[in-house]
Amino acid sequence: DNETTTFFTGTEEGNVYQANRYDRAGAKAGLNQNDVYRGHSAPIMGINFHPSHGPVDFSDLFLTASADWTVKLWRAKSIAKPSSQAQTIGPVYSFDEADDFVYDVKWHPQHPALFGMVDGSGQFDLWNLNVDTEVSQFPLLGSSMSNDIGVQVPVVSTLVGSGRAINKLKWDSKEGRRAAVGGSDGKLYIYDIGDMAIPRETEWTDLQRTLANMQSGHGGGSGGGGIDGDPSRIVAAR
Repeated sequence: DNETTTFFTGTEEGNVYQANRYDRAGAKAGLNQNDVYRGHSAPIMGINFHPSHGPVDFSDLFLTASADWTVKLWRAKSIAKPSSQAQTIGPVYSFDEADDFVYDVKWHPQHPALFGMVDGSGQFDLWNLNVDTEVSQFPLLGSSMSNDIGVQVPVVSTLVGSGRAINKLKWDSKEGRRAAVGGSDGKLYIYDIGDMAIPRETEWTDLQRTLANMQSGHGGGSGGGGIDGDPSRIVAAR
């Protein structure tokens, strides 16, 4: 809606707040301290709102990256209806697969369910919320069976360069086939994700179902959101 007066900010304590640059109907300029988005246990390193291209509006979704080694998915409250009393808002879902500080997270510019993240261990991970990647957290020893305690994992995870910290991620805005990542080794790496950048027609409605499952406590992807092609085809360019 071309909103230009409202923004969100993260704190060293790990909370997220909505703020207004100017007074507006129903809200004063400054930080809205009544609505607290609480879920992280360490400083917020990045915030990214959904680009919301397509037939379904997901513009209230945003992702946060944190020094607590997690990325969290949130739904923003209506900026026109701030709370008059203190209220804590929890995340829709937490992605806990990182092995170090998560420095950046970005929604894909074209695929509604796809996002990337980079961390201090040099990992570049791709997540597709419509792909059910749940695996057992505690596989039973000596058996091919597993228990029903599962965690979500990325659809692709790759070590960038020599494994030094990666702190920035940027998609090409036209097609989203390429991602640029850069970090503490002073180099810029370009990755081509191929056909994973192309959404199917059903991705938007699939994401609606995925979010409903997440909010009802049933975990991750709704299934059926397969990936065209081989994810291992991601390659780095110099």
